[in-house]
Amino acid sequence: MAEPPSEPKPSAERQTAARRHLRRSILLVILVFVAYGVVTVMSEHTPEWVKLTAEDFPAGFRAARFGDGELAAGKPYLIHINRTGHKRALPPQKLEITVQEDTRATYRCRKRTRCPWITIAPLRCRLNGETAGRCGLELFEFGRSGVKILPRRRCRLSRPGIRDLKVACPRAVSFGRKLEAASGATSGGRPKPD
Repeated sequence: MAEPPSEPKPSAERQTAARRHLRRSILLVILVFVAYGVVTVMSEHTPEWVKLTAEDFPAGFRAARFGDGELAAGKPYLIHINRTGHKRALPPQKLEITVQEDTRATYRCRKRTRCPWITIAPLRCRLNGETAGRCGLELFEFGRSGVKILPRRRCRLSRPGIRDLKVACPRAVSFGRKLEAASGATSGGRPKPD
């Protein structure tokens, strides 16, 4: 019986290329698992405000702690807004947010998948030292339905007459005592213009 013809031995260059391809594939699989672990750990660290329910509101507002500062009575919080378009070369704009005496937090749900939706208003916003106007900080989370798959937290600054501004979400928010719901007031509507 004749032996089958032996296949030609791959060249050293092909063997090296095959090993390199195998290493890249293994590295890609490892990176996917590391990314999954990072996302899982980050999603497990849920800020306290996500766990609040409508029964906790309306409430007085004490402070919101961000990664680079704190918003509280007597402590204005500063946001740097990068310019776009032909003004891109100019330095970032400075938006200063301050708490007012009547600042409070309200709660609402927009659809079942957007809860909680917490509004902290009225606040005062001053852009580049100009006249201050009313604004509100909205904290909400998408994707909290029957199956909770990687909910996305979003925060924005709503300013009447100006496009809403996406901002970093606070790491922690502390509220004061629960307040009586004001008659005729909406539960967490947009701040009214001056």
